[in-house]
Amino acid sequence: MRRIPLLLLSLAPGAARAEPAEPAAPNWAPTISARADRTQAHLGDPIAVTIQAVHRRDVAVRLGDTLDLGALTLLDRSESRTDLADGRARTEIVLRLAAFALGELALPPLEVTTVGPGGATYAARTKPVLLTIASLVGDDPDPKPRPNAPPLPLLVPDWRLVWAAAATLGLAAVVAAILWARRRAGRRARTRPAAPAEPPDIIALRALDALGRADWLARGEVKRFHLRLSEVLRQYLGARYTFDAVESTTAEIVARLGAPQRGLDIAALDRLLSLCDLVKFAKYRPPDDGSRAALAAAVGLVERTRPPRETGGQQSAA
Repeated sequence: MRRIPLLLLSLAPGAARAEPAEPAAPNWAPTISARADRTQAHLGDPIAVTIQAVHRRDVAVRLGDTLDLGALTLLDRSESRTDLADGRARTEIVLRLAAFALGELALPPLEVTTVGPGGATYAARTKPVLLTIASLVGDDPDPKPRPNAPPLPLLVPDWRLVWAAAATLGLAAVVAAILWARRRAGRRARTRPAAPAEPPDIIALRALDALGRADWLARGEVKRFHLRLSEVLRQYLGARYTFDAVESTTAEIVARLGAPQRGLDIAALDRLLSLCDLVKFAKYRPPDDGSRAALAAAVGLVERTRPPRETGGQQSAA
């Protein structure tokens, strides 16, 4: 009979339950740290926060474009990658921040996403960075402006002769230009109008066709193949949607084209550009059939998003 209360206690609501253990980090997970170049600054002073990740060379590290910076304001960001001698690499992302509030502030933890072998992802967060922001006027509770300085004597130059000479030279130049234009008008030849520029989709499809006929994959030049594929795609996207895609990261391109576009599959574009990034930065080497599939996907993307054209007074989507 004494065992019954113990049994009821084990079945009662609120009884202690074992919490599920968090999944262990993969063996390729990077070591991530965050540090500021200084912990004390004044209002508006730039503060450089460096997020450093040490990882395997076949791993790519990303920091999202939308960041929760708390009370801090982002001024600029930059990113660099350095290969180390022990087979690893170091990625550094520098955020230039400024604070416009006084007191003890903190940069909240930032999520860093890692793309590992086979496209697997792992997310980790940095530790908070503590900062102290002071006022520019010090601790004086009743600051006052400095008194006005005494007036300084000024020497005013006489520019009348200079202006008269300039007016004379200007009038002579105008008369000479009119005479030259009249003489030129009598013998001016008609200039041929410049040929219209080719549409960006025609340029991109020609470049992708040339890439498919090149023998780079047969010669083992996989990185060169994917660099050219990424370059052609970025040039087409920038010309088609009027923004600088060549100098933009993959995340910036996806964010810029996030709104619905005719025939544009954002997820497929992200996978295609991310594959090229892995080959370029992480030394990933996909199989030849995977590279040819990426080329075919790029051709299909251009064909689906090419703008309609007018032919014979009617629009054509060819």
